[in-house]
Amino acid sequence: MKKWKKPTKNFYMMPNDVFSLNLDPFEFMILSYLVRRMNGESECWPSYKTMSMDLGISVSTLEDRIAKLEKRKLISVRKYTGSGKHRNNVYTLWSLENPEVYQNHDAVETDGLPLSIT
Repeated sequence: MKKWKKPTKNFYMMPNDVFSLNLDPFEFMILSYLVRRMNGESECWPSYKTMSMDLGISVSTLEDRIAKLEKRKLISVRKYTGSGKHRNNVYTLWSLENPEVYQNHDAVETDGLPLSIT
């Protein structure tokens, strides 16, 4: 059996600090996907349909988690307003070195439930 070798092509890099962000699995998967798709300007523009098919998750889950990533200042979303055939949003990815990313990162949204039960 062959041992795993470090890839030299067809790979992308994620900073180790991503594991300090307390992202849920869907947020992590979406952020990783956007990093993989970004161009040299830290932008990408996959459609919800493409992301849904590639990641195997529903469009409603995508919309919810993208909103959370945007709220965390990990990404920003520029809604397409043109009249062309393709109307994908443009996603800008922000560095994990920005301090805004870490604000309230310990706070967990619990759909109205208390953070601790006493």
